Amino acid sequence: MDLAKEYLEKSDYNGEEIIIVGLVNEECKNAMTMMQSLLAQAGIKATIQTYEESLMNPIIAEKTGWDFVVTRLGGSTLVASWNTLFNNDVHDGMTTNWLDDPKLQELYQTSLADETHDDEHVKACMDYAFSIGDVYPISGMASSIVYSKKMEEIYYREGYVTVGSSKYQGQ
Repeated sequence: MDLAKEYLEKSDYNGEEIIIVGLVNEECKNAMTMMQSLLAQAGIKATIQTYEESLMNPIIAEKTGWDFVVTRLGGSTLVASWNTLFNNDVHDGMTTNWLDDPKLQELYQTSLADETHDDEHVKACMDYAFSIGDVYPISGMASSIVYSKKMEEIYYREGYVTVGSSKYQGQ
């Protein structure tokens, strides 16, 4: 918190109100309340606005009216999620969050190419995205599973259990 206050003092923040928009569900509301509280502790005013899922896309498709978005943005896989966040083809040459960053786009495209789709290039893209602070995950999925004692290893793909690919005793 001390570091946040230090950076705030160095910024050109003049007490403007930050608008946090998100889904009306309990998880998003809790996350937004936490963000609002932490921002207040640092000295930043924030307002929360919640919307039904059907209204979120038109709201975040506008450049103005919000500063932070809390939603299940992305797709059913990690690849789809990163595409939604980093692809400049989403909004007329900008990403979903209206970022126009040629370096991020280059790192993203390199990480997608068959010949350079490896841990090194994906990590470079993610590290850069997090370093500029424009995209940052504030939570991750947690899940519990119940499985047979006959399973020796559970295989996960992008955080999801893939039962058919798991290792069974005697295999």
